[in-house]
Amino acid sequence: MMMMTVDAAAELGSSALLFLAERPDDIGAFLAETGASISDLRGGAEEPQILGFLLAYIAAREELAEAFCVSNNIGPEQLAGAQAALLGQETHWT
Repeated sequence: MMMMTVDAAAELGSSALLFLAERPDDIGAFLAETGASISDLRGGAEEPQILGFLLAYIAAREELAEAFCVSNNIGPEQLAGAQAALLGQETHWT
């Protein structure tokens, strides 16, 4: 499997931010869980680590991950690959 580039992962992370922004309950839960504020998200909207955390949050919730993957026409391995690229982790699909 090819590694996802940071640029491609950041695009998917930006999609994650938009996806959550359209789901008030989910973005509210993300903010409550992380202690972040809306202004933190606005200020960090292009920061790889923030985008990676958004993807990690989505990936950890099965129904949310499925909806995000469907809305972006991607598979779960691409979601995991983007998260790994942004957070500097390796993923292994065996």
